[in-house]
Amino acid sequence: MPTETLAGLLADAAQHAPTVPALIEPSRATTYAELDDLSRRFANGMRALGLGKGDRIALWLPNTPAHYALTFAVWRIGATVVGVNTRFRAKEVEDIVGRTGAKALVFWPGFKDIDFEAILAAIDPAMLRGLEMVIAHDVDGAPAVPQSVLGRPVHRLSALAEAAPMAEDHGGPDVPAQIFTTSGTTSAPKFVLHAHASLLGHAERVSAHWKMAEPDAVFLQTAPLCGTVGLVNLTLSVAARTPQVIQALFDPDEASALIKREKVTHLIITDEVLVRMLQGEPEQRPYPSLRLVIAFGINPPLQSHMDAFQAAGLFTSSAYGMSECLAYFALRPRNVPIAEAMYGGGNAVSPASGMRIRNSETGALCPPGEAGELEVNGPTMMLEYADNPEANAKAWTEDGWLRTGDLCELREDGCLVYHSRISDMLRLSGFLVSPAEIEAELEKEPGVAKAQVISINTDRGVRAFGFVELAAGGVLDEAALIARCRQNLANYKCPMRVVAVEEWPLAISPNTIKIQRVKLRDQAQAMYDANQQTAAE
Repeated sequence: MPTETLAGLLADAAQHAPTVPALIEPSRATTYAELDDLSRRFANGMRALGLGKGDRIALWLPNTPAHYALTFAVWRIGATVVGVNTRFRAKEVEDIVGRTGAKALVFWPGFKDIDFEAILAAIDPAMLRGLEMVIAHDVDGAPAVPQSVLGRPVHRLSALAEAAPMAEDHGGPDVPAQIFTTSGTTSAPKFVLHAHASLLGHAERVSAHWKMAEPDAVFLQTAPLCGTVGLVNLTLSVAARTPQVIQALFDPDEASALIKREKVTHLIITDEVLVRMLQGEPEQRPYPSLRLVIAFGINPPLQSHMDAFQAAGLFTSSAYGMSECLAYFALRPRNVPIAEAMYGGGNAVSPASGMRIRNSETGALCPPGEAGELEVNGPTMMLEYADNPEANAKAWTEDGWLRTGDLCELREDGCLVYHSRISDMLRLSGFLVSPAEIEAELEKEPGVAKAQVISINTDRGVRAFGFVELAAGGVLDEAALIARCRQNLANYKCPMRVVAVEEWPLAISPNTIKIQRVKLRDQAQAMYDANQQTAAE
């Protein structure tokens, strides 16, 4: 009988492929049987602490076997995982844990050079309305674990691992399983809530589409589990019972060595990172084992990237997805030229999914070849934006389709062609980031009247770039503005430059006056390119 829960997916893998490595790290491997056993022990340990069905549990952890096992353990007790990026700082963690009402927070106090305890110390405990306990990851090494954090008791993860394995599965197809944090049109992130059914069915379809169940298949995880790409990657591998190569934190040089050592066949990565990896390799075709590469990022793709991939013998393609309908909602076929394959979009993976394009000005549906806002439906849709009725009211059409906010078109053959986010979302370090979130930080500075943030291409990848309009009597302090962002935001969100403008480039129509962000982007790119040219002379 097919499983109806995500924990059941792992249980099936442990039963039918117990000795197959589920997770391969640089120095050890964990079999499916071992991962399932650890998740069951964690589940019973959490139940003993009073955690259970309906609770939300925040996991603020790097990609480790314990993180994977905890994810399945939370699903097994019928609770919901709240993914928290390890790059987040105090204000971001405070907002996510506080507004989701997470009952428990799991973190690793001694992990590498990240001072998690100092970050937590900067949080206002009163903002964490639902938090009752903190769990310290201490199963990989034994760091000094504090007795309390944020005024809440701290429990050791190693103690949870000593519990007897839990047999029951309290999940269910419609039980909320995962909250992804996504940036919206305001500075406050929205919380995308998915049930077991959407993640489970999608994992089975995509893994079959990519032929991940073949005996020699090996998948390399490059994304953190807190996001839709990393989390879906986890479920794909388990659905296919495929080994997944992991790193606690992604390191491109180590990843390159692991691809060769483990003969990785399936890779999903950002295009700019893959190009840098190839540039560091002496061989022209360093990764002969790779047969499926999804390289997403810059859209439309750069010719230099496509040339590098072709020279390395890699057929790379892109995809379409978002947290609300899951990563890989639409995929490109393999029988198209690389210039088309690497352009965002594709055909819906599920035959039950629908895609249509609507003209945002007239409200009419667009014919093939005409760009407008993409609307989607089908079995991979989120349940809702958690605890956000206003956002939910705006997200859905009257007939139940999700408004994506993406500018796309559909070809005559039904293939989706993605152009951009309508709201000019930024993709930084592989994550979608709302410019409004960064702009809000810049505008907190007393001398700043208004801010606009765009992204540009640099020799270190895509970076944020800020423009500010100064208040009367205000003086630009670029270093202070960037320091403010570094204090309150993840580093990848921080602008590389902040420049003052005397007047904004405006587009004036009968109904609106808008700042032309495209012109700002062109100005910023020109500034960067000129500086690079000057430095080279």
